Amino acid sequence: MLKQEATFLKRVGKEVRRRRKLLGWSQEKLAQKADIAFNHLSRIERGITNPRLATLHRIAMALKASLAEILKFTHSQKDKSSPTLMFEELLEILKERPGLQAEFLARLLEEFRKSIRPN
Repeated sequence: MLKQEATFLKRVGKEVRRRRKLLGWSQEKLAQKADIAFNHLSRIERGITNPRLATLHRIAMALKASLAEILKFTHSQKDKSSPTLMFEELLEILKERPGLQAEFLARLLEEFRKSIRPN
């Protein structure tokens, strides 16, 4: 498998997992709603299998999303305002930049303090 393909499959898997978690569903529930095997869904979410287009379509339908949203990794306005989604996105960014984690969190905490304690 090409590196670009593997990266793409991991991104698709992360998007499926992100949307599933936003709905508060287990893998078992999504697999049932999409009419696919649980272990197949698990491999898709981990990015270790290349699912058929029809399978991705069933997953998207079950997640109340379009196939384009799953493949383009776009978020609806409703998703963007979700504290859970924002927190998950923040954690993903910080995982990629461990050197900035403490500095960012210190600045975030300071700004939060300022916003709740007006001068």
